[in-house]
Amino acid sequence: MSAPPMPPAEHAKFMDALRQALSIAKPYQLDITDAERTSMAPKAMGRESIPFAQEARALLTNHPEVLRRTITDAVIADYPVQLEVFEQSDEAAEMLATIGDIVKTRRLVSGVRVMTTGRDSYKDGQNDRGRTPGVKPIIDRMSLRFNRSAEDDDSDTPKS
Repeated sequence: MSAPPMPPAEHAKFMDALRQALSIAKPYQLDITDAERTSMAPKAMGRESIPFAQEARALLTNHPEVLRRTITDAVIADYPVQLEVFEQSDEAAEMLATIGDIVKTRRLVSGVRVMTTGRDSYKDGQNDRGRTPGVKPIIDRMSLRFNRSAEDDDSDTPKS
């Protein structure tokens, strides 16, 4: 399986669209701590709960008399706003997940092919044992990729 590259103009257009999307979304970013995120996670809503939340909106709007007193008018007024935020965010998250899957799959497939061929060529260069002029300096530079400590295993940065 081979992944064809995007034509440069298409890649530039794609990257511009991502930068534009980021600049539009950035002002709406909510900064929460990891602890806040962790504590919120069990209470979070998934897209399968949208119909439930829409029915809750109808209950809040049409029958506030049946609600407990802790559900204030301010909470009732804020509910449709937060539901809209969720629906917008969910729609965007689904689109981003699809785009992310496309990009990650292309990265995976091309990365496997590149590294497999790169490792094979490295081994062949090592097997040359300096007989071909110019091969040894390349192999020496390539060896830096593999000369890393265990804690650097996820990094492509050569060890100093």
